[in-house]
Amino acid sequence: MGKENRRVFNRRSALQTLGTGIVGALSAAQARAQADRPPETKTRALVLGGGSIKGAYQAGVIDALLKKGFKPDYLYGISVGSLNAAFLADRAFFLGKTKAAYHAEIHHNAPAKSAQGEEIVDWPFIGGELAAFWSDKVIAPKALVKEIDSVGNLFNVLTSNFEGLVSVGPLRELVGNTLKKERLVASPIPTSIGAVNIDTTLLTFAQKEEPYFREFIIASAAMPVAMPIVTIPDGPNKGRYCDGGARSILPIRRAADHGPANRLLSIACQPDSQRYTPVENPKNIFELLTRVSDIAADDITAFDTDYVARSHPGKVLAVIRPDRLVSIEINRPNLSITNFSAEDVKAMLDLGRRSAEEAIKRGDLNDGFLA
Repeated sequence: MGKENRRVFNRRSALQTLGTGIVGALSAAQARAQADRPPETKTRALVLGGGSIKGAYQAGVIDALLKKGFKPDYLYGISVGSLNAAFLADRAFFLGKTKAAYHAEIHHNAPAKSAQGEEIVDWPFIGGELAAFWSDKVIAPKALVKEIDSVGNLFNVLTSNFEGLVSVGPLRELVGNTLKKERLVASPIPTSIGAVNIDTTLLTFAQKEEPYFREFIIASAAMPVAMPIVTIPDGPNKGRYCDGGARSILPIRRAADHGPANRLLSIACQPDSQRYTPVENPKNIFELLTRVSDIAADDITAFDTDYVARSHPGKVLAVIRPDRLVSIEINRPNLSITNFSAEDVKAMLDLGRRSAEEAIKRGDLNDGFLA
């Protein structure tokens, strides 16, 4: 081999050796960097959609999930989901405190067994309390609304003084007795609930520190026409509001766009593909409004789910929902906020628990949702 060829060969060998060394060094550096990088911190948001009285189904799902190790870092709610989210935020104030302190403040008594009083409040306990709230407090329509006679409604329409087909006085009283401003403000779980400003048409989210947060709960659940508009008298969210479900039935876009959580667990009260039965009484305004809401819910939820998948690929979304309409599953086709019983609430709670168990068995929550 000539001197020139040997020089070419040696130069090539040297370059190859140098290149191999550089690649090896880079690979080693990358490996060290990956080893030194802390594992992904999984932060979890619980996103609760609307559904009127079907919030009992949602509560059943939550109860089962919390008992299986789910711990929310953030809470979002729309419509009845705002009531469930606010309940969880309020009771999270007691996390780490004794059950004796909890019972003394909430139930004004001591636990049945003295030893239980020294136990610590945790998420499974709070899940049971949410289920008990629905089964013990929401036992009939009169616990939430008071119907206004048709003559009174006609007079209000004619005099431009119409404020809804029902009064939400009972719901306002229930919220006031169940949730306290001081506990909400001090709660460690950031919480946002949405209502629609009827003047701007914008979906506005209030934080739990908002002075009128409890009024926002009423506003978020105020079904248009059926229930009166809620006025926030002052502050940054001053305005007139109605049901947040008018713009978003499941606030997953809010949780994805504005929240830091990378695991979004959503509970919808409507099935993915709805199977309808004829409306039992088409002259009942509440049955008609419920049907209209169910029709809109499917498309809105599908659109928002696709949006989150496209715009936030780093966030994992799981949605738990019934296989069929809740009213069909519990054999109450005319279920509505003015037509339900304590037995219906218990049936919805059980249905929700089954939905949660099925989602866990399918592996829907394997990717960092459960502890």
